[in-house]
Amino acid sequence: MVRQPRSEVRSRFRSLLVRMLMVWYDVTQKQLSSAVKVGQSKLSQHLSRGEVKDALFARILEAMRCRPVVVLILSACLETLEALVRAADLTEDELLAIERTAQNAARRTREDLIEIARLSRRRVPAGYPGPLDRAPLRRRAEELWARLKDRPRAFWPEAVAALREYQSWSFCEKVCELSVREASRSLKRAAALARLAVKVAEMVQGPAWWCDRVRGYALAHQANVLRVGGHLKEADALLENAKRFWEAGDDPDGVLDPGRLLDLEAALRRDQRRFDEALALLDRAWGFRANPATHSDAKAATIPT
Repeated sequence: MVRQPRSEVRSRFRSLLVRMLMVWYDVTQKQLSSAVKVGQSKLSQHLSRGEVKDALFARILEAMRCRPVVVLILSACLETLEALVRAADLTEDELLAIERTAQNAARRTREDLIEIARLSRRRVPAGYPGPLDRAPLRRRAEELWARLKDRPRAFWPEAVAALREYQSWSFCEKVCELSVREASRSLKRAAALARLAVKVAEMVQGPAWWCDRVRGYALAHQANVLRVGGHLKEADALLENAKRFWEAGDDPDGVLDPGRLLDLEAALRRDQRRFDEALALLDRAWGFRANPATHSDAKAATIPT
């Protein structure tokens, strides 16, 4: 079989896409020609020669009311087919394995898209992280910390105050995690991180119930640094303040670890040698993580307004 150069194969993609879309949307070439105001013979030439330019392609998609995701899915299919054609060195068994993998991937993709669609029906208040926002925001928090970590500690709060991108729940969460990690290495650095987390929490935007929950989360980590430093009385008082904010707020989707405050309180009770209370708190934390819906602070199954 004589193969076409890759550039020629690429040039055919748009015409193939258009033909596939015409079949999918049950549009005849005559109907499409009329909709995009291009003569039928001229449109036929564009399609047969693989010369569908940007402007014409955009008009075709608009005429068929084709969503961008449909183009992405079909393009991915065509690119996969092209890759298989080019992989002439694969054995029959290897091709069958690829086909099975592709079928499974397509099924998983369909299931994921259906779940995304269902999640999108739910109204999420501005400022509260929706299901699709959380992972990207956490990755962004990692990037922001990479930019800040080697700067002097005195510069950290200045950056947070000056740059809005640092004033997020995800960056607060990241800094809290770092404060716990650093508490066993450098208490001064852990304390600076905990103070930074509280500053971030005070600047987080969103519904009051969410801001209160974030602030309680940050204050509990500041209390933890006091505990590690042996200031148990001060840690206890600050933790009670953290719990007041936490309980006054809400986090119906459990974005922040619902058992974290209980873990931190359990550590404090352990250091106070109140072991029975510590064990009971750890049991509650495990229960919240195993079944977040049982969280006593959750407000039914709806997002408050």
